Amino acid sequence: MNAKFCNNNKIEKLLYDYSLGRLDESEELSVEQHLADCNKCHKKLAEISRFTRWVKENPDVLAPRNTPAGQGNVVQGWWGRTWTWHRGMAAAAVILAMVSGPSLLVSYVAEVQKARFGFEVPKIDMLKGLGENSLDFQSGVVAFQEKNYRQALAHFSTYLKHSPDNFDANFFSGLCYLEMSKQNLAGIPYKLDHEQASQGIRHLEKARQIAAELQVKIGNVRYYADSLYFLGKAYFMIGDSSHARQCFQSYLKIDEPLLPHREEVQSLLTSIR
Repeated sequence: MNAKFCNNNKIEKLLYDYSLGRLDESEELSVEQHLADCNKCHKKLAEISRFTRWVKENPDVLAPRNTPAGQGNVVQGWWGRTWTWHRGMAAAAVILAMVSGPSLLVSYVAEVQKARFGFEVPKIDMLKGLGENSLDFQSGVVAFQEKNYRQALAHFSTYLKHSPDNFDANFFSGLCYLEMSKQNLAGIPYKLDHEQASQGIRHLEKARQIAAELQVKIGNVRYYADSLYFLGKAYFMIGDSSHARQCFQSYLKIDEPLLPHREEVQSLLTSIR
């Protein structure tokens, strides 16, 4: 198995059915021939197998959750009614659903999990301290931009030893920890490393404290708004509705008409009430 990159979308789409033994003989042979030479698909199949097994063993993941406006779909509505009508029967239907409609079910689970654990990592132009001359700071910026969060965190952590009150270093260290806390199967986040998530929240709380002081000094609310939004998302990720609600309510009270996440935050508040 030598292939590091694979552009065979047809085979990738068949992997879910292959893992459940639902392909005809010719399709199964095509997949197996491809897997013999494609390391990427071989690894993805292993993840898919673990993921389908995890869904079967954890039917509560299919319990309907409120999601922000625009993120629900007809599958969620149907499943929500089924779960409400008879939770035990819905849980028992998981294995049947995995066999009869794996793509539909996987799409639903992916939607629910990403709505819970996902957030859009801010672009590099949101950094407030691009004039910082520290090599560790700049290296952290580059690594973060490349989504190498572990390396970025190492650079920011070194920088924070000497400048513990820097907003950017705390803010983006928090986001690094949150991204690293997500554990994925088949590209879908399915649980968190709560220790890393808690580390991320501690850095974001520090960033919020610094931002509040900066707001008083320079009158710029964007530092504070950014820290509140991502801190609220972090609490939402770990299931701390009380703190998430406080952050989101504070965000909406900010007197700034051009806040970028206002509609999303309003929707999130509705979903956690």
